Amino acid sequence: MKQYQYEMEENCSKENFQRVIKRIFPEKKIIYALIPEYYNDFLLELSPKFVTIKKVEDDKNSYPKSEYTYGYVNDEELYFAFEFYERANLIPFVITNENVEFNEVVIDSDSFYNYFKKNNIPHITVGHDQEYLTFFNN
Repeated sequence: MKQYQYEMEENCSKENFQRVIKRIFPEKKIIYALIPEYYNDFLLELSPKFVTIKKVEDDKNSYPKSEYTYGYVNDEELYFAFEFYERANLIPFVITNENVEFNEVVIDSDSFYNYFKKNNIPHITVGHDQEYLTFFNN
């Protein structure tokens, strides 16, 4: 996969963030995320738009074990994307324009981003401290 980086201005506005996302994915936008249990208030905010795929336990990166809700939200109007962007250091997520079938695939916090890369699914990730966006494409 090829990757392209988009530098983001410090304290990026919602409008500028949305402009970049719309340039990359002009039509369909789906956000896949692993939302930690301590962000249940955010999960409630997303409800009923957020579709839960399954619950995931993480015993490798946290003590005690943390539970994540793995799922997605269709976000054509970018209503939720900036909310995820602001929480990018704590909530792993990608934005894509494809529906992803996971079936029996094991997804955890370690394999989350790699799943999209390995399966050549075009997607956007947020870099360290929201300084840049990385777009992965074929």
